[in-house]
Amino acid sequence: MGNPGVNLKFTGINCWSVTYTHQSICAFKGTTVDIPCSYIYPSDHEVNKTFWFTKWEYGKEPEDLSLDPAYEGRIEYRGDKKNESTLRITDLRLTDTAQYRFRFITTRERFAGTPVYLNITDGPKNTSVSVSPSGEIVEGSSVTLTCSSDVKPPVDKYTWYKKNVTSPKASGQSYSITNIRSEASGEYYCEAENECGCFSSSSVSVDVQCTSVFPWVTVVGVGSVLTAAALLLTIYCILRRRCTGGSGATAETQSVHPDSNSDTYTALNMKNRSPVYDTLTLKP
Repeated sequence: MGNPGVNLKFTGINCWSVTYTHQSICAFKGTTVDIPCSYIYPSDHEVNKTFWFTKWEYGKEPEDLSLDPAYEGRIEYRGDKKNESTLRITDLRLTDTAQYRFRFITTRERFAGTPVYLNITDGPKNTSVSVSPSGEIVEGSSVTLTCSSDVKPPVDKYTWYKKNVTSPKASGQSYSITNIRSEASGEYYCEAENECGCFSSSSVSVDVQCTSVFPWVTVVGVGSVLTAAALLLTIYCILRRRCTGGSGATAETQSVHPDSNSDTYTALNMKNRSPVYDTLTLKP
């Protein structure tokens, strides 16, 4: 089986051929595309004319693309016009999607290559990155970034990058970071690639919150607070007890020293007087 990008015609020991670099090309709307090819023909021929075309009716000479009003000002033929040719189309439009063929005419014959399919697409649509979990990210947890892209043709490859870091971080539609550390904080984005080319998503921020280097510090801190609270409560109780004890002492002293003018004081005084004292005081 021959190369699908090669069209051959044999005439004795000589041959005719057109070889394309790519049989199918995809490009974005508004960009520029080059469709190159090389060709050969018998040595006893000379090339008079080369051109590209998309429309060809049986029995009629195809229309030179450079004469089509739809491509006016957007078509350029490049090459040496002897063995190679490149069709350049600028400011691509969705209507430029078609099959393109190269044709050359010599002094004795004419020949056309097989078609090259050019597909023009809008490019990336709704390309975005989501982060799960979406809440606060702390050290030691796991984070998954997911890239979504609605493009045609579908994405063939996803690559993950971190801003200000040259080398890619990972590949695949999802990028998971387990046991994440604070140094992983930064801006992340994905690059989606299909047969039309590569395009990047907008970036998302991943902010990893630090945890204590020594987890027991938190426990010790709580213990210290509880200890201090207990100490303050103890001091308060002691002071309160002293205050209560002072009031009791005053009350007790007052009960021991009643008013000297009261009847109670006189009665107590008389009851407690010593008989010896009475006898001594009664002697002449």
